[in-house]
Amino acid sequence: MNNIERARCIIERYNKCHPNRCCCCFIPSNGGAPGNISLTIGTVTTSEAGAEASASITGTSPNFVLNLTLPRGYEGPAPDIEIGTVTTGAPGTEASVTITSVN
Repeated sequence: MNNIERARCIIERYNKCHPNRCCCCFIPSNGGAPGNISLTIGTVTTSEAGAEASASITGTSPNFVLNLTLPRGYEGPAPDIEIGTVTTGAPGTEASVTITSVN
C-alpha cells in the first residue's frame, strides 16, 4: 500500500468512526460565505514506526493542499512457507503452485 492509499484509508476510517462529522472542509471564499474549494494531496512523507501521524493544509483559498506524515508500519516476522508442487503448462499458459504449509 503506498502513502496515498494509506491517506485515503485514514480518511475513510475517520469518516466511519465519526458518522456525524465529515473529513472535509468548507472554507469561506467570498466574504465569509461558504464556497467550493479545491483540496489536493501534496506531500506524503513516511516517518518512523510508532510516531504520530500528522497533517497540514497549505495554500490559499480556494486552492488548498493537504500534506501528510504517516508512520511506517512495524516489520513483522518473515513467513515460513513450504512449497508443495510446481506444475508448468504449455508455452503461454500460467504455471500452478501448491503451498503445503504456512507457519
